[in-house]
Formats: sequence, C-alpha cells, structure tokens
Amino acid sequence: MAAARGLLKTSSRGAFSLKIRASCPTRSYATAAPAARRQDERSSVIITENDPDKHLNSHQEFFYSVPQESFDNLLTHVLPKRFLKQRASCPTRSYATAAPAARRQDERSSVIITENDPDKHLNSHQGFFYSVPQESLDNILTHVLPKRFLKQSEILGGSYLMVRNPALSVIKKLKKQGNSQAPTRFVLHGDAGCGKTLTLSHIVHYATSAGWFVLLVPSVFSWVHSKRGIQMSKSREDRFDQPEEAASWLRTIRAINGPFLANMQASQQYEWGKLDSTKKGEPLISVIDQGLKRINYAPDAVGVVLKEIKQEPGLKILYAADEYNGFFGKTSFKDSKQKWIQPQNLSLVHHFTKLIDPKDGLKSAAMVFALSRTGIEKNRNKSSDVKELLGEEGEDVTSPYTSIHVPAFSMSELENFVRLYQQRGGFQKDLTSSLLHEIALLTGGSGHLASLLCGPR
Repeated sequence: MAAARGLLKTSSRGAFSLKIRASCPTRSYATAAPAARRQDERSSVIITENDPDKHLNSHQEFFYSVPQESFDNLLTHVLPKRFLKQRASCPTRSYATAAPAARRQDERSSVIITENDPDKHLNSHQGFFYSVPQESLDNILTHVLPKRFLKQSEILGGSYLMVRNPALSVIKKLKKQGNSQAPTRFVLHGDAGCGKTLTLSHIVHYATSAGWFVLLVPSVFSWVHSKRGIQMSKSREDRFDQPEEAASWLRTIRAINGPFLANMQASQQYEWGKLDSTKKGEPLISVIDQGLKRINYAPDAVGVVLKEIKQEPGLKILYAADEYNGFFGKTSFKDSKQKWIQPQNLSLVHHFTKLIDPKDGLKSAAMVFALSRTGIEKNRNKSSDVKELLGEEGEDVTSPYTSIHVPAFSMSELENFVRLYQQRGGFQKDLTSSLLHEIALLTGGSGHLASLLCGPR
C-alpha cells in the first residue's frame, strides 16, 4: 500500500489517479505481456481498457478508470483516506496494472477438504482449508491463533486453516523425530501478514493430535511489553516476576496438556509458603493449582513445571513460541534506577530461554519458533531476515536451526482464500479473473491484507 501511495498523481484538470508503472509491486503475479501499439500520445492519458487482465506493457505510464462497482464494493475499503477525500472532485479513479494469468478453479467446488486430522494432511491438500474441530479450537488453538482470526471464525461459522507447504515440511520432519534425538529447531520467518502464526498453529495442532506434550508460548512480546506490571522476585534478587502473566501461562499449559499433567508426579517436595506445599509424588497439576490459587506463587510454579517436564523420561515435547525474537530484544520496563530491564532479568524469559540451553535445557525435543516484527521499535529496520531479527545473542542461543520461509500467497492460494470467504458468506461478489487480479495487486499476497479486504467486518 505504501508503494501504491507513491504513485498518486493529480492532473492539471484535477483528476486524481494512479499511474501504470513497471515498478508497481506485483510479487509473483506479474507475467510477460506481448507487445502492443501504444495509444496515440496526443490523445487522453486514460486508456479505454478497464480490465486488469488485459493490461499490457504498452499501457505503462497511462491510466485506466476503475469501474464504479469495483470501486464501491472493493477498493473503497483499502484506498488511502486522502484518496477517498479528494475523489469527489476527481471523477476519474485509476490504478496501476499488472497482467497476471491464473488458473480459475471450478466455482462450484469447495475449497474445504474433509480431512481434519493434521497427521493425515498430504501435499495434495496444499492450498485448501481444513476445519479445526471445536474441541481442538477451545482447548488448544484458541491460545495461539490471532484474535482477529478467532473473531472472523465466529462470523464464518467455523475455524479454517489453510494447508501450506511450510507447515507440511515441518510436520514431515517431526514425524521422524525420535525421543533420543538432540533437539531439532525450526525458525519460521517471512513478511508480516503472510501466515507465520497460522503455520505455527497448524504445527501445534498436529503435535497435540499426535500425542506430544506442547510447551506453548503464545506471545513473547506480551511478556516483555506487558501492561500488567512487574515486581521484584522473592526468590532471586536480580529478577523481576510477572505474576499475572505467569498465571495466564499456567492456565494455557493446563488447558493444552491436562491429561499429561494429571499423570505426571512431582519428583520432590516444594514449599510455597508457611502453610502451602506440594508433596513428592503428587500430580504435577497440583503445582499449577498452587500457582493459580495464590498468584504470587505463579512465577515459581512456572519454573517448577518446566523443571519437572525436562526430567520426565520418554515424553515427546514440542516447544513452540510465537514472536520468539522478543526474548532477545528490549523490554518496556525500567528498574528503580530508571535503567531499562533486560529480557533475561524477567523470570518468565529466563525460564523459557533456559529450555534452549544445551546443558540445562530440553535434551530431546522439537522446537518451532515464529519470528515477528510486531513488538519491535518502529524506527528499526523492517527486514524479516532471520539473523537480523534474532540479533547476535539470539542467533548464538538458537543455532543450529532450520529456517522455514513462510511466503505470501501464490495466486492459487489467494484464489482459494477468497473463495472460502465467498462460500462461507463473508464475500458477496462474483470472483471474476479481473477482480482476483485486483485483490492480488492490492494485497501483494498477504493473507492479513486479504482478510481485511475480503473478510467479514
């Protein structure tokens, strides 16, 4: 969208439009077009061809008028406010073109597959959606899926995840993971809005369905930039506790792994206060109950739970964290001397980065970490490069790892994405080839932007 704004032009007659330029970003949607005779340069700068599917290289530097129906029902939702404000005095609305060619799926077929078990998803399912069972959504994925996704799911009458190659490639490798193997680490990266969190959700769904114990950190940035506040740790002088955040995590881990925790036993006695303790041999879930009953116990309860899980023999563990690079960035907290507190001085961050340590961490587990720019300072570089987001410290701590790129939608994926909304009643327009190309141009294949453009409001 920023690139589009850079093409805004105002003619001497007051017409407000976008110039057709070769530099207009089209990602992988642009295709070579045959040479064509240019319009007579002495005539209007507005070409007569208004179908983006028929725009050619010869149309570059000219304008095309957007049909009123497309403008009212689609583009008015994504155009800059300044454009909309001036359009009354600028009767001609024009846009930059690309000439993509995409195979249209049979409009009568469904884009939702019947196989809802992630363990059985195949390469042939790529680009299609599966319906997340309500039980899995309530107990597991509601803790990791974006809030906007959950809100739209209510409107659409179901939660649908697209089967994509990044998730399938990780799941395939997880199936080969043995309990005696050294930790296998995967880092999900890609441009903002292209589906890293949804990919992580698909992988988490697979792991829980396949009987793994899932250690999930839904949002690292919500810890290092928490609005719930911090307090000095009662057990460590150099650390700061976040009781409410710790209690929230305890509820999450109990919801996801309740049956495991009920059958696991504390390896020793833990004293919480003068009157509260967990005896050796008690179910590990009682430790969580202590942390939730008295919230000041919650930070230490998190440490105890992680310690016991590391010692549990034969347990297949998936350690999944979203916004993982937040462990190695900055916090929003200052100490009593008004000095910025480092992430490692937060008890929660300390506990969860310790899991990655070769000596004291998880000995045999799979780890999947998604990177994000959500909580990074606005003046920082907008790169999605793994090493730049992790920084030197994060790179050293995380290595060795396998980087998994989560790309923007291909044209076929974007088409199925829009058809899902169309079939579930969230998108009322007929998805013509020209309309699909406009959506591709405006969103650049970003699932987030496509949901804003085509999804229910």
